[in-house]
Amino acid sequence: MGWSFFVRFSTIGSGWDVDDHQLTLASRGSETLWIDTDGPLRTASHLVLRGTEYNTEDEAEDAGRHALAALRLSLVQTGTPADFLERKLMSQLSDDALALAGSAGNAAQEAEDPGAPRIVVVNQRAGVVPHPSNERYLSFRSSATGVAIKPAAPFVDGYQTAIRIAQADEAADLAFDLWSAANLMPSIDSRFLTLVNAVEALTEQQPVNGEELEAVDRLRSAVKDMGLDPSLRDLLLGRLGDFKRESVGRAARRLLAQNVPDKMYDGMRAGKFFSGIYEMRSKLTHGAEAPSHHDVAAVTPELFNLVRDLIERRLSTLPLDKG
Repeated sequence: MGWSFFVRFSTIGSGWDVDDHQLTLASRGSETLWIDTDGPLRTASHLVLRGTEYNTEDEAEDAGRHALAALRLSLVQTGTPADFLERKLMSQLSDDALALAGSAGNAAQEAEDPGAPRIVVVNQRAGVVPHPSNERYLSFRSSATGVAIKPAAPFVDGYQTAIRIAQADEAADLAFDLWSAANLMPSIDSRFLTLVNAVEALTEQQPVNGEELEAVDRLRSAVKDMGLDPSLRDLLLGRLGDFKRESVGRAARRLLAQNVPDKMYDGMRAGKFFSGIYEMRSKLTHGAEAPSHHDVAAVTPELFNLVRDLIERRLSTLPLDKG
């Protein structure tokens, strides 16, 4: 018995110029990867990434994780936001209801196509789902979404490269979800803030050392010796403890210097551009001299591009091109 996998996802506000219900992404040896949906891909928003043929369940799951990373990479490279359902509550049917639906589906299929794979009806689930190749998994959903049509060829070409260079990365997965979600935000302010959060999701705060750490330790010792009320003492010690790690702003600047050192955004190096973004975010969220709606709108498109570039770097194993 062979094994396959599928991953459900939804595109956000865009689709591909394909009238068929399937789009082949890659074929390597016995492995085939493709996207399919119920109707024409041109108007579809709910899609399934599928892969086959694998020898074991573990092999199918591992291949699915790599194929999913490649899908995220090719989506971000073509500016196509998507929702992989990992942060969404989904309605669930009872086991009896699922079994009844599966029986009805198999009875109807037996009459029309006796040789077709057996239907198994399951609740919607995020992530990679391995399954026997002789079973066809279905789930219930309902929604309506408008889409903007994009050429499929660049996406397919990009995927065939991405499948060779992609790497899974949990921080990049979260940043991708935030980058995609920003497209659904009702206001430019919420879109801007979500994109800043996406950058923060990629930052890794490192511990401070040397004179900086020594200064923090001295301050903590001084607070301990002051004879303060225990609640105030613990509050101050907690705040000082935060200084043992670099700030998010410093971590973000290091992230930018390592990943997009030569990129320009709004005519500025990434570090300078994001410093302005971070200052704007602080003013917007703390209410003091909040930037105007027009100011936020002016920088958000370039912030969108910055986040996309960072996610692409994180998901790719290619060395940084410094040329």
